[in-house]
Amino acid sequence: MLVYLNAFGNAFLWDDRFLVVDNPAIKHWGNIARIFTHALFPEGIQSRYYRPLQTLTYLVDYQLWGLRPWGFHLTNTLLHAGTAVLLYRFGGVVLGDPLAALMAALLFAVHPIHTEAVTYVSGRSDPLAALLMLAAALWFLRGRRRLVLSVVAFLLALLAREAAMVLPLLLVVLDVGVTTARRRRWCSYWYRGCSE
Repeated sequence: MLVYLNAFGNAFLWDDRFLVVDNPAIKHWGNIARIFTHALFPEGIQSRYYRPLQTLTYLVDYQLWGLRPWGFHLTNTLLHAGTAVLLYRFGGVVLGDPLAALMAALLFAVHPIHTEAVTYVSGRSDPLAALLMLAAALWFLRGRRRLVLSVVAFLLALLAREAAMVLPLLLVVLDVGVTTARRRRWCSYWYRGCSE
């Protein structure tokens, strides 16, 4: 959060005008159906992006903060911080080393490559989708009981950003990798080494 405090004083920029300031869809709760049946940008602007969850978060922000940019920046920053926390938890499960997971999460949290996604209100789809994808991956790794939650998080991630389509493939790779690593740890503990 501290890394991005300087963003809270920023105004709306570029696409923020179309997606937030001049977007009638986010001005009233009655527009939720419209949000899920239209492209990301308002009518009159050519767009093939379908990101209703991003627009829905703008609706919530508008209801909370009006057109005060700091509230929208707060939401982006909270999404980024939440993603860093989930990355720490994910790293702990996959790496099996809390210190390595902490280092990875801290590097992610402060790395300047995320500046646009966090400080630019219209960049919200990135931290929103990342948060949901990590939640889906964590629930997937927790086993069958949480599989429904994993699928719901994945579907929500798709509604935030199209790039979330890669998650099923990543989960297959992750499942094979984590299963293999767990088997190796179990074998080395019980048998002092197993043949592959």
